[in-house]
Amino acid sequence: MSVEPSSLEPVSVSSGASPEVLRGLLGATGDVVVLLNDDLSALWVSESVEKFSGWTAEQAASMGSATLIHPQDLRLAMTNLALLLEGAPPESCRTNLRLRAASGEWLWSEVTGVDLRKLAGVNAVVLSIRDTSDRVNREQELADQSSRFEALVRNSNDCII
Repeated sequence: MSVEPSSLEPVSVSSGASPEVLRGLLGATGDVVVLLNDDLSALWVSESVEKFSGWTAEQAASMGSATLIHPQDLRLAMTNLALLLEGAPPESCRTNLRLRAASGEWLWSEVTGVDLRKLAGVNAVVLSIRDTSDRVNREQELADQSSRFEALVRNSNDCII
C-alpha cells in the first residue's frame, strides 16, 4: 500500500489527536522530549526519561539543569541553548554532553532543540535527548586500542621483512 505524502494530515492536539496518542508517539521514539518554558524550567518531560535515566518524568522535570548536566558540560549546554534562543539553526546547536542518571552514573547524550515559543499550542523550547553512551564508549575503546597499537609499534625493536 502506498500513501501520497500530500494526503497525510499533520497530527496535532487541535486536529483531534488525544494527549494519550501524542504521548504514545513520543514514547515510541526512545528519545526523551523536554518542553522548556520562557524561564527555561521544564514544563513537561516525556515518560521515556525513565527508561533512559531511571528518573520519573516528574523527578526529571523538577530538577534543574545544574543537577542533571555534568559540571564540565554545563557551560557548553548553556552556550548552545543561548545560541538556539538567539535564532541559530537547531543543527548548529546540537550538543553532546553527560547527563546524570538516577543511579549516579553519567550518560553520554546528544541534545538537540528547537525554539517553538512563538508557535501557538506549543509555546516552548523543545529538546530531544538521545542516549549515545554506547557509541561514545565504543569510540573510546577504539581510541585506546589505537594508542596501544601505536605504542607497541613505536617501541618495537624488531624488524619484520
